[in-house]
Amino acid sequence: MDTLTGCYQKSYLKSTYASAYQTLVFIDLDGFKLINDVHGHNKGDEVLRDFAQSIQKMLRERDVIVRFGGDEFVLLLDSSSLSGVRQRIEIIRDKIEDYFLLKQLYLSFSYGIVTVGNCIENALNKADEAMYKQKYARKI
Repeated sequence: MDTLTGCYQKSYLKSTYASAYQTLVFIDLDGFKLINDVHGHNKGDEVLRDFAQSIQKMLRERDVIVRFGGDEFVLLLDSSSLSGVRQRIEIIRDKIEDYFLLKQLYLSFSYGIVTVGNCIENALNKADEAMYKQKYARKI
């Protein structure tokens, strides 16, 4: 477990448990660097912890959140409907944005969603690529 956030660590993704999930969501926080730069790393750590705990409460019991590194997270979900997952993630993003705005912080995230298939490494690469496309599109 990641000691800061309470999420699984990146190494969990190499386990047989991880490859049993149907859908992978790669998340990269938007606005986090500014929080760190303006409020300091202690506040950044608090925000990472708060983000992870907030997401965890919005997931189903069997769903998993992994801290991939820094401000990147991976969700593993037991859902085969990518459109259904996209809908859930959009709702979660709206709730996260509202929650942090109440704390007078801008925090959101960009994401990429893929089917895990038979290789979690390929799924991670595809989801990461999709996330960066979304991140770029959101900045325009």
